[in-house]
Amino acid sequence: MYINNLIKIFLFFYIITILVIRLVTSRKKLIIVCDQYGRLGNRLHLFAQLIIYAKNNNCTVWMPGFYDYWHFFPKLYHRPIFGTSFYPFSIFSPENLFYTFNFIFRKASQLRSNLLLFNLVYIDSSSINPWNSILKSKQKVILFGGFIFHEFMLDYESALPEINQIFTPDSLYSKKINYPINFLKSRCDLICGVLIRQTDYRSWNEGKYFFESEEYFKILVAVKEKIKKLKIGFFIATDEDQYVNDSYDIECLIRVGHPIENLYSLSLCDFLIGPPSSYISWASLYGDRPLYTIFESSNYHKMLYSFLDKKVLK
Repeated sequence: MYINNLIKIFLFFYIITILVIRLVTSRKKLIIVCDQYGRLGNRLHLFAQLIIYAKNNNCTVWMPGFYDYWHFFPKLYHRPIFGTSFYPFSIFSPENLFYTFNFIFRKASQLRSNLLLFNLVYIDSSSINPWNSILKSKQKVILFGGFIFHEFMLDYESALPEINQIFTPDSLYSKKINYPINFLKSRCDLICGVLIRQTDYRSWNEGKYFFESEEYFKILVAVKEKIKKLKIGFFIATDEDQYVNDSYDIECLIRVGHPIENLYSLSLCDFLIGPPSSYISWASLYGDRPLYTIFESSNYHKMLYSFLDKKVLK
């Protein structure tokens, strides 16, 4: 315990020293994400958005809170950074490193009015423009917390090839990523990727986007009936076990869990269907696949059929 505390104290002062040196010597702004917003989908979007901003505004990004996902991506392993090769922290425990940055952020928040070295940007509302907050800062080190909400998301198009390269998963996941696609392609003409998200959605946003399994499957049956001339298969990524009633008469493969494999399997489908979720929207972005978002489980036919006509059957 004593040695561990000494390591944490050393790490704290080491980071502060590095930041002060960085502040004095660099002409580029450094954005450090000091918290962990959401799960995999949210953090992929956040990191990618900051990469776009850094690319367009000659900044650098450190995202130490990405450590619990970086093993998925060879380009980021032990170096969750963009716009620089300088990241002198790989010798430290990634958990301790993140918690130290988070501690600095929290302590700096308490002294916000007296900050001399760093500027804090914390985004907890969709009404706050994060880019204006960063742009207005006169400091070279930005301690960032929160999220980039939809209203202020930058266009991915200009940076998409670079983002896709950075966030290409490790080849050790390739077999499980490709398996459901290859399986369904051998039997079907089209593959629809489906996200059934239920665990946290029962309570998130007061259950606004929680749908029962039967509601999802009714939509999939409607898709099958609309696309009669082609045999369609469904790859269903889900966080709970699902029961497929024989009366649905649909060709499907269901996989529970497997966050990275399911995410990138979805990106290989021909089109996607799911509730509002950063997880499936990342699959749509990465794979450049059309996405139909389920906002309600009734009165969906007109919008669903329009989507299929314009995006799938065109």
